[in-house]
Amino acid sequence: MKGLKRAGKVLQVAVTGLLAVLLLGNLYLLTAEKLFNVSNPTFFGYTTAIVTSGSMEPAMGVDDLILIHAQDSYQRGDIITYQSDGGLVTHRVVEIESAGFITQGDANNAPDSWPVAPEEVVGKVTGRIPGAGVWVRWLRSPLGMTGLVLVGLLLVEWSWLLRRKNCEDREKGGVQV
Repeated sequence: MKGLKRAGKVLQVAVTGLLAVLLLGNLYLLTAEKLFNVSNPTFFGYTTAIVTSGSMEPAMGVDDLILIHAQDSYQRGDIITYQSDGGLVTHRVVEIESAGFITQGDANNAPDSWPVAPEEVVGKVTGRIPGAGVWVRWLRSPLGMTGLVLVGLLLVEWSWLLRRKNCEDREKGGVQV
């Protein structure tokens, strides 16, 4: 029973720490974006995006969460994310010219019709979590943030509630659970 209690305590601390990091990271990114007008805020040099089209299938699908990191240079074959018309586009570099990068979606028949200037590049895709974009989008919503905070509070207070119940049971002469 002691081992189970200890494992529960370790799990509680780990989950609470993870939730705290997620909450602080989201607050940092939200503050950088909304208060300081940073278009693509980074967290330890990384930023994320959610794939919204099938132009990069099968390498990436809709609702995949991608991890992006700025590089000093980019090579042919790299998958890059860049600014375009106020949004982000993620395509593969198929050619490098003096004017910039020629990109193409893996599922597209032809390259994009304009070169991507180096200053428009946010970074190279360094990781992907299939389908996680659905959860991230939900967590970024007011309902998701509220749920995250409530789950965190519940985890923090759960052990206190159990101790209180055990004390009440002992005072009443009941059996300790």
